[in-house]
Amino acid sequence: MRWQINHYIFCDEKQTLLSENSSSQLEPMMVELLVYFCQHPNEIISKDRLIEYVWQGRIVSDNAVTRIITKLRKVFLDDARKPNFIATFPKKGYKFIANVKPLADYKEKQPLIEIHADRSSEIIRKSNHKLLLLTTFLFIAVFCSWLLFVQEKPSSELTIDNDIKISGSIVLTTDAGNEVQPSISPDGARISYMSITSDNQINLVIKSLKSHEKVYVQHSNDVDVGPASWSPDGKEIVYLVTSVNTCQYYTRAVNGLQLEEPELIYTCNTGSYGGMSYTHDKNTVVFSENKGAGTPYELFELNLKTKIKTRLNQPSIHLAGNSQFDLHPTENKLLISSPDEKQWVGFYSLDLDSEKLNLLFKQNAYICCGIWSHQGDRIVLMDGFPSYQLASYDLSGKEKEIIFSASEQIVRPYRHSNGKDYLYVAGRHNKDIKLVDLINGNSKTIANASVSDRLPAFSPNGKTIAYISEATGSEQIWLYDVVTEKRLKLTNFDNQNHYFDLKFSPNGQALIALGINSIFYVNLSDFIVTKLPLPEQELRAVSFKTDQQISFSMKKQGKWQVHIYDLMSKISSIESPNWKYVQHASNSGNTIWVDQNNIVKSGPNGTIDTNTPTDDISLITHRSLNIKKYGEQWFWLALGQKNAIKRYSEKTKKIDILADQLPSRFDISKMSLVYAYTKNRNFDVFSSN
Repeated sequence: MRWQINHYIFCDEKQTLLSENSSSQLEPMMVELLVYFCQHPNEIISKDRLIEYVWQGRIVSDNAVTRIITKLRKVFLDDARKPNFIATFPKKGYKFIANVKPLADYKEKQPLIEIHADRSSEIIRKSNHKLLLLTTFLFIAVFCSWLLFVQEKPSSELTIDNDIKISGSIVLTTDAGNEVQPSISPDGARISYMSITSDNQINLVIKSLKSHEKVYVQHSNDVDVGPASWSPDGKEIVYLVTSVNTCQYYTRAVNGLQLEEPELIYTCNTGSYGGMSYTHDKNTVVFSENKGAGTPYELFELNLKTKIKTRLNQPSIHLAGNSQFDLHPTENKLLISSPDEKQWVGFYSLDLDSEKLNLLFKQNAYICCGIWSHQGDRIVLMDGFPSYQLASYDLSGKEKEIIFSASEQIVRPYRHSNGKDYLYVAGRHNKDIKLVDLINGNSKTIANASVSDRLPAFSPNGKTIAYISEATGSEQIWLYDVVTEKRLKLTNFDNQNHYFDLKFSPNGQALIALGINSIFYVNLSDFIVTKLPLPEQELRAVSFKTDQQISFSMKKQGKWQVHIYDLMSKISSIESPNWKYVQHASNSGNTIWVDQNNIVKSGPNGTIDTNTPTDDISLITHRSLNIKKYGEQWFWLALGQKNAIKRYSEKTKKIDILADQLPSRFDISKMSLVYAYTKNRNFDVFSSN
């Protein structure tokens, strides 16, 4: 993220403060403090609050806070007696009084070479905004890479489709593309939902379930609209409107399908893509909000009459925070789905009147977004991942019942207002894997199940490709022989885990698979799978340092640091704290290092400076280092309207595009490229019946 602070430009990722005449490299804690000031300008902030949110509750003295404040003032050339940036309020705290303006992230600028002459940098900027929006709304956790560009929308249209029944369910939406975040009006006559069309538009739609007439909830053509929630009497909706630079909530009276003028009720932090819901009191709403893109969500209550915003009592903040909540069907309490430090999800009940928070139960699985049952005495969830069923649990999480089975993968459930059925978003996300010869340009599809095939990884000799496939109903590791073109299912995982990365050992005799909060070691000689005894928390950038040593990054004292796990001694050690990530290669010359300032280096020990165009590279995507090296060539996945795999030559200083058909994860071996790409994606809203 970047901010303009008076005449300075502050970049938190590069940890720099720039002006026309100066450039300063900031210390990590100076960066954390300045980010917090930029997110809370013109607020008096106590030292206790700074320790809680900037130092994350670590035990530090008041003098430590004062020292960082002094250092910040020094780089701003600020006088504490006549401040222009940081004002001191004795016995109260500090106020950041400079003019602060968020700027587009430096990674979102125009590519270094002219690839699409008809696309401006504004499109690239909007495209990355869509990525964050869709990641939040559709897949909840961070597993999507769609990038959308909004055009002007028609105000309404009349359709003639009838309710379609499939396997005991009814299809409620049949738009081209993806429909998500449904909400049925209290009278059961209308449904609101977000429609993500095939030509990359995001719309908020209200549809009559009887006549099938639709109306689009319009604002200007450069914003995204949705999701929405109905008021208790069904006469109003509250909904989100966002753009690259704005975040706002509106209410709107709805009479049938007739929309009144919108009323702005709250301006949220830019980059916050939460949701808002009415409580049983029409004058009170609950919503989730973060402090900007990439920061965790918290829950708040807003009184629509007084406009007073109150932070709710809620579970401790971990990972993405508390963004998922559901209002009890009859009582004034919330069900909050919240991840813990081990990344498992706990389900909490919050009484909005007494503010009493109770943990109901936890699940050690990749599960999201619980809702109350219609009677409010049970919790309804997806049954595992990937899920094709809805399960109901008692409030202790012990008594489990399967209440519905679908023919396609379920994203998440919602209650129907009829008091008995459930809505759910379901569909197919079909990813295939393609192998490309970079010398002659020949290509072939090597994995094409009708579900998701992804995370391809070359063996050191390039003759075998490992990948993750859902072809058998859960995520398993498969092997593809490049010579014989035969496939083999390697694992038989039964824990419904989700995997983020695969890597071969230097001798090609083993694999590691990165899960939600764990690393699995797969011996290819006997197919035995071992879960490594590591702390259950988020891990990133896994690779083999040697055949017997595994490298990965884990947070320590608030910073990502490189750790080494020895398979023989079963002991972990830490590399120099200067390193944030490393990706080891079988040829050590291709090993890539990233320091705490996001400076990329290469070589066995990270001693070789590079001149790669890193401003165009998102270094980490989905917990993996998004950059690879082969000799003098560099490769990465560039996030844009359609994504693209790019190559940079140190000799020619040129960038070219190797793939641009919605590619995602990729790998390089000699002069071959393998990558996963989206072949088809279609999600609809269904109702159980």
